[in-house]
Amino acid sequence: MLALNVILRYSINRFKKSLMVLILVWSCLLMLSIHNAYAVTYMQDNSYVYQTLFSVRPSYIDSGVVTNTGAVIVFSDDGRIFYSSNGINFTLSNTSNLGKIHAPIYGGVGSNGNTIIFGEYILNTGICRLIRSTDGGATWNVVLTLNNPGDIRHWHCVQYDPYNSKWYATSGDENSQVQWWTSSDNGATWAKMLNASGSQVYRCLNLIFTPDGHVWWGSDSNPPTAGVYYASLSDMSKYTMVYTSPHAMWGIAGSPSGTLIAINYVEAGNQDNNAYILTSIDGGKTWKTEVTWPINVQVSATGGFNTIRGPDSNGVYYVGVKNVVQYLENTVYGLELIPKSNNPVIPPAPGKYTVSDNAIFTYGQVYANVRAQKNDVIYLDYGDSLIYGKLQGSVTPSPSPSPSPNSGLSVNISLVPGWNLISVPLNVTDSSVQRLFPSDMLSGIVDVWGWNESTQSWMYYSPNPDPWFASNFPALKQVEAGRAYWVEMNKSASFAITGTVPSTAPASPVSLAPSWNFVGTTGLSSSTPEALYPSNVVDVWAWNESTQSWMYYSPNPDPWFASNFPAFNSINTGHGYWVELPS
Repeated sequence: MLALNVILRYSINRFKKSLMVLILVWSCLLMLSIHNAYAVTYMQDNSYVYQTLFSVRPSYIDSGVVTNTGAVIVFSDDGRIFYSSNGINFTLSNTSNLGKIHAPIYGGVGSNGNTIIFGEYILNTGICRLIRSTDGGATWNVVLTLNNPGDIRHWHCVQYDPYNSKWYATSGDENSQVQWWTSSDNGATWAKMLNASGSQVYRCLNLIFTPDGHVWWGSDSNPPTAGVYYASLSDMSKYTMVYTSPHAMWGIAGSPSGTLIAINYVEAGNQDNNAYILTSIDGGKTWKTEVTWPINVQVSATGGFNTIRGPDSNGVYYVGVKNVVQYLENTVYGLELIPKSNNPVIPPAPGKYTVSDNAIFTYGQVYANVRAQKNDVIYLDYGDSLIYGKLQGSVTPSPSPSPSPNSGLSVNISLVPGWNLISVPLNVTDSSVQRLFPSDMLSGIVDVWGWNESTQSWMYYSPNPDPWFASNFPALKQVEAGRAYWVEMNKSASFAITGTVPSTAPASPVSLAPSWNFVGTTGLSSSTPEALYPSNVVDVWAWNESTQSWMYYSPNPDPWFASNFPAFNSINTGHGYWVELPS
């Protein structure tokens, strides 16, 4: 355990700030030019530049998703699906094998690499299908068919959990129609979760997954089951309710280790005619009301906050609004939730909603429906047109018009203050360590550590080298696909790794040596220790950033390690791992 002790000693002696979850998302930075009259700045803080991509007359866009590979898929309300590999040129998907298609609601479509899965949302009697594409949206096939009303009414949520490499789908609305389904083979086959079905508690529109195997959701039901919950995915019957809501919860966002955001929606029959945005900064223990928006029941019996997306690279969230305005001149489609630390300049809020004095966000207005959002890009539905927006000041490489499945891919990695254990999942053009990180984030890097398997020793790099480290450790000059690295930061940052998928994917091209190896998976898909490493592997160690503790795997577990370290069984893209082979 020498290697573990060495790095633990360094981590203790250096910055001791708590590590947050290493979030892995794929970059979708696109370059576009404004060329349409609709291309105006919709956001109050003028942070985005916009252009119209195409019109879908006489229809409009119901929902959409920006995938991990940078593809964009949007669904129109007349059953058409459009896809783009670069976010610029959209093509009508081939759905001739599907018959009539019902578009998903905002949380009803998820992605994992080139795999996209959505659940149909219908209100009348018929079939409700889970439909999957494995080629970025070009073609689609049905993977599960249920009936309305016999099985479910419609699909609510389809999401991929990157921590355990499984898909989850939820449905509504009556007790027997509230069901959770899961897939462990990338959506090819599905199994019903009997311990997360049959109760209004589990009726939900989106999910938050955590690295420790838990899931958070807001119950889309009426009181007394309306509220925010969490449970272990290993036993969903043992849930905890952390907030009781006067209305159905239509979405949650954020992180239990940071800021949680919950939104609710006034449905017919509720005595409280106010819709709320709520926040918690202590892991759901206490909640406070950020925004109160009265519903004019003379105009509409229902209304409130119906979608939430984000955050973008500025930490801004976007909340959708429906049927909550009293006069046409005050019509808005949504709100920006802008951290006050951004120091935004925002006009006073309209008189139709109020923001609490101790709110942690500042609120701007969005004059179009946010249909898809990821990192630095946002897609808005403005009536019958799809609007693209790019965060001003973000890096914008020119997109390839038709990238092949294994080229021109980008992985966006977020770093937090303290230690970050990452790996390089792609072959990069320039492998010098200083070129791996953008110049504007070098000031935040304390040091980077690589491991030499042949000598079983550390290599060191820093933009501002520590004299003792520089004198006692060989310089780390190059990075390699499939290798792992410790990156110590003094502030948060994110960067994109762009390149091609190694031919060995998902395995590392690094030859494993007897004793300790510091490696990660390659490509876009997660894997397992059994699939990647030899059967005689001694053990594999993963780092849990949220708890700052090690996790342990071994085909022949050491009793003491197994008793003192939590187990894991997923090798995730972008994460680093210690792999020990017999000496």
